[in-house]
Amino acid sequence: MSPSTKKIIVADDEPDIRKMVCECLAEVGYVTAEARDGAEVLKLLAKEHYDLVVLDIFMPVNGLQALEGIKANHPATKVVILSAITQYSANFNDAVIGQNAEAFVPKPPKLDFFLDTIGAVLEGREPPPNPDQKN
Repeated sequence: MSPSTKKIIVADDEPDIRKMVCECLAEVGYVTAEARDGAEVLKLLAKEHYDLVVLDIFMPVNGLQALEGIKANHPATKVVILSAITQYSANFNDAVIGQNAEAFVPKPPKLDFFLDTIGAVLEGREPPPNPDQKN
């Protein structure tokens, strides 16, 4: 399936980040929609199918609450967490994956790593390891 047939919601409470991420995804052929918070994500998913949600954690109706709702009501929708968590660690990554997110990408994202992660998750492959991850 080509990127143009894949639909992605980008959820972040910072408009500049939403716009930048949507533009990057659109440039490689994905169809995108924006959400300001987790509640908006759930409203969009209730209206139509999206293949993936790029989800910030720290926003109104935070990402982990939204992740719970996504997986409970839209289990086929994949989730990549995009967060500026300052203490990125393997433990945090494991906790996020334990919450049923498919991958974690730290902000600011390195474009190649971010796009490789999105592609892998959408194709059902193991996401690439974060080159900056501390063990």
